Amino acid sequence: LYARIEAGELSLHMETFNAGNVFAETISMFYEDFVGKSCEPKIDLCPEPCWLCADRQAFVRILENIIKNALFHGIGDYALSLRQKGQYAVIRVSNKTESISVEDLECIFDRFYTTDRSRSRKATGLGLSIVKELTEQMHGEAVAVLENDVFSIEVQFPIQEK
Repeated sequence: LYARIEAGELSLHMETFNAGNVFAETISMFYEDFVGKSCEPKIDLCPEPCWLCADRQAFVRILENIIKNALFHGIGDYALSLRQKGQYAVIRVSNKTESISVEDLECIFDRFYTTDRSRSRKATGLGLSIVKELTEQMHGEAVAVLENDVFSIEVQFPIQEK
């Protein structure tokens, strides 16, 4: 998938949909994963509909990659939110971490970058680079933040007036 994105061969099919519904559906697919880690994530979903004009399948892939990244690298305090801030839908997935440093932030979206220095955990380093590429192709922005050992990936997309 990354090679197709990078080569400009992936055609996105833009449509208007309620991001809140897709966000909730996608999170529910990871219920067993969170149970397996003996934790319950904090979920914050804006109460009003949040309309986006985006490729639904790419949007789901972005959410899946961010959540998988959190589950793979995180050690607890999982929080997932979708909020409206001004004219943007802002998705934030956060988790406690011991493996990410401030120095990692500038490279975190780079292809093949992983914080697993020993390469013993089978991380490909493609998940977050796919997130960034797909987000930008849909006129959004992806950022990474580290505060007090809490790592967050935040993606935002312009809201579509319904």
